[in-house]
Amino acid sequence: MTTPLHFEKLRIPFPVFLGVIAGLTWLLGIAWLGYIARQTQFYHILAGYAIAFGAFGWLLSLDRNVISMRFLVILAVSGRLMLFGSVPLLSDDIYRFLWDGLRWLDGGNAYLGIPTNVITLLAREPAYAKLYPLLNSPDYYTIYPPILQFLFIPAAQVWRSTGSLIWSAGIIRLCFMGGDLLAWIGMKKLRIPDRRRLWYFLNPLVTVEIFGNLHAEGVMVGLLALATGWLLGAKTTGMSGMAFAGSVSTKLTTAVFGPLLLLTLPPRKRQVWLVAALGVTLLVAWPILMAVWQGGFLESLDLYFRKFEFNAGLYYLIRQIGWQIAGFNPIGYVGPALGILGMATVLIIATRSRKSNLKNAGEAMLWTLMAYLLTTTTLHPWYLITLVFLGVLTTRRFPIAWSFLVVLSYSHYLHGNFHERFGWIALEYGLLLVAMIREYRGPKK
Repeated sequence: MTTPLHFEKLRIPFPVFLGVIAGLTWLLGIAWLGYIARQTQFYHILAGYAIAFGAFGWLLSLDRNVISMRFLVILAVSGRLMLFGSVPLLSDDIYRFLWDGLRWLDGGNAYLGIPTNVITLLAREPAYAKLYPLLNSPDYYTIYPPILQFLFIPAAQVWRSTGSLIWSAGIIRLCFMGGDLLAWIGMKKLRIPDRRRLWYFLNPLVTVEIFGNLHAEGVMVGLLALATGWLLGAKTTGMSGMAFAGSVSTKLTTAVFGPLLLLTLPPRKRQVWLVAALGVTLLVAWPILMAVWQGGFLESLDLYFRKFEFNAGLYYLIRQIGWQIAGFNPIGYVGPALGILGMATVLIIATRSRKSNLKNAGEAMLWTLMAYLLTTTTLHPWYLITLVFLGVLTTRRFPIAWSFLVVLSYSHYLHGNFHERFGWIALEYGLLLVAMIREYRGPKK
């Protein structure tokens, strides 16, 4: 029998009181990460995520008769709304978002020309002049896909009118709320139980990286969830193809699922899905096609594989061996080679899964994404948001574990001097391996 706590005339059962405390603790962790912890303050970031994930686990462990689904949904929405007044502290991508949006507003093509060249013509324009010193890649062409570019335009208009970073970010966050709504609808179509959906919507990494740091994986996942949900319908194959094209046109990551979904479809649906997906992709990709013709977009994409390095477990191991053997950093060779290996693995998984049922394709999708994540040379924390969704789809819990462990990669920014701290990365991947072994050796829950 529960012990009531008396607050004036209220009689609150003790388990419910503890659930409320867990919810408030979760909000505290989210607020800490959105308003206090900065990119160079690794231990502040780790503390904030530890608090938020501790409360997250606490909330998931509560009996459904103690804390209602309505309370948990309100909590997830409140965490997102709370971040509307924040400036992104763990990422500076927003400045490039606004820069690209301004280029479209002024009748230009954001895919053509690099900021370093453009600023010579627009240095007297305040909207550009304030942004340029804050750009993290002024010498590179933009690689943000078309649908994401559409979201930048209204935010850039607000930036030009008000000069307020918070108001500009607020416009993007409103769009990301729409992405969450699509994810909820998609999960409902996939018949994922309400409580299990909260593995995604209450996950601190998902909340902070999307709504705090403005990464568009939320929109990409929302469209992917809708695409996979519509695949199960008898008359929604074409709509699924269009939603999938929208997901790829938001962030390119979900393109890795294309071969798998295409081969898993029955032959009579395959053509409809492919025509719809390719049609929408070509319709929205015309700005990129012009940039590809002139070389800029592919140049920056090539640099991603040949130059950028971050939190790449397998690559770091191979790189160290390369240093010992060749005496130099072999990323120019290893990066593309790992990309080819990842692509080959994706195609093998797709081919082996071609006879599986659509309802059972989730596990293949999960390992398709793992093949990509483990062979990339750059793995930022927000790249795992899609993996968290696939964990919800398959009931696998190790993506939740990794979504916390990946926070250790922020150690690279400690004290403002970017430096790879391999001890923390080894701990991240070592504990991930332990989590995966424990899960696959035991029964699925």
